[in-house]
Amino acid sequence: MKVAIILILINIINSLNVDYLNFNLKKNSLMISHILNKNSLNKFNLLLPDNQIITKSKVFGNDKLDYRIYYNIFQVNTEFFQGDRFEIITISKNKYNNQLSFVILDCFSNSITWDPLNNIQPSNININKNLDCDKYNIQIKTNKILNPNLLLKLSSTKSLIYKQTLKDFTITPNYKCFFKNYYKPFYMDFNSNLNLTVQLLKEVNFINNLYINDIKKTEHFFIYPNLMNFRVKIN
Repeated sequence: MKVAIILILINIINSLNVDYLNFNLKKNSLMISHILNKNSLNKFNLLLPDNQIITKSKVFGNDKLDYRIYYNIFQVNTEFFQGDRFEIITISKNKYNNQLSFVILDCFSNSITWDPLNNIQPSNININKNLDCDKYNIQIKTNKILNPNLLLKLSSTKSLIYKQTLKDFTITPNYKCFFKNYYKPFYMDFNSNLNLTVQLLKEVNFINNLYINDIKKTEHFFIYPNLMNFRVKIN
């Protein structure tokens, strides 16, 4: 049944000659930042397009520049699918002109999803969320019928602390993005005055089962309290 639905969607999208997808991100999308071990850099560079190299980045002004990956978990609506996405991303720079870009290293979703390497794919995770009042709790498992794997689990509380992210984190790398090592970039249209204010999480209890040999330190947990809209050129 899933295969039939996917094939139908592929035919619909191809017949419509879709050039753009609108991504409408709901409030309270989550970001978790991790500092990488230096001996993992070559591994991550192999995951990038040939003209990209992982670069040092930081979220807030008082952070120290370092090599990082980020977990981004958000609820999104598009013209063709809606659901929750869990993306593992990093910031790269062009080897020749130093332009910054976000690169999606991996992507999980509880809905169908599309990418340039695999086309339309079925859901691959189950997400349980409790975002009531001040709580911000998420659990993500693979959606295998037998022995689903726990990817991560977060229990936390929304704090009253708000901070401004850097433009070179929230804005600049979003203009031109890549998916894994796919050679062609994806250009994003969005409000360049996107709100940089995020809300920090506190009383964090975090279990992570991804990239555990690559992560040196997990440092920031925060949410974007506002809606965000992006228009992505896909052709």
